[in-house]
Amino acid sequence: MIIPFTNQTVFSSGDAVAIGEASVAAGVPPRGIVQLINDGAFPESACLMFDAEPALRAFAVPALGFAASEVAKSLDMGACRRAVGRIGEFVEKDWMRLRKEPKYAMHIRVEMGEGTVNPGRAVFEAMVGLNRWIEARSRIVENPKIRGGILTIRGTRVGVYEAAEFLAGEGMEAALEHYPSMNRGGFEAAAMYAKAHPRPTRPRGNGPLRVTIRTHPLIAAEAGISASPGMVRDERS
Repeated sequence: MIIPFTNQTVFSSGDAVAIGEASVAAGVPPRGIVQLINDGAFPESACLMFDAEPALRAFAVPALGFAASEVAKSLDMGACRRAVGRIGEFVEKDWMRLRKEPKYAMHIRVEMGEGTVNPGRAVFEAMVGLNRWIEARSRIVENPKIRGGILTIRGTRVGVYEAAEFLAGEGMEAALEHYPSMNRGGFEAAAMYAKAHPRPTRPRGNGPLRVTIRTHPLIAAEAGISASPGMVRDERS
């Protein structure tokens, strides 16, 4: 499990963002992210393995917003990859400014041989989503002295998945009434985290659980594992 950080200001442009987290931040389905990685839309520097799962570095998440956009789909893969690389460089260079002022992304212009690409809107929206995710993660803690170390909302004893499931079933107003120690931000953080990291389902039957990791060659090399396209998945033999 990816352990939440405790202070959002220390989150750097090179930190790992798991596929599920990038999906929540950029609004791109996980399968779509993996497909973009496998298609070579991201430079090698943007990809890594984290906690035995494929991940992107934080600076690549705003570029992901562009890579999944209609503008990017109108480009050939080579042009798309060049644009994604330049957007990533821009985000990495101006990381702190974009964290504080996502609208700065609207100034991005990428000069290509085919003309000028304007990725600003897609990058801005993905950066806003990434900031929301970073804020959500900062609200989640793992303390062995609180409820046996399950993930909880900071300042409460309410479990992340407990809060997310109650919110999904009963709505915000009922949730706030049922958990007086919680506020809207805490419930929103729980919902985002649960969406990015769904609670593992109990395996059916009594057979052993086999975990198959399939990933892209760019990030497999760093982890020292065999590469094959796809997502991490659980299988029952």
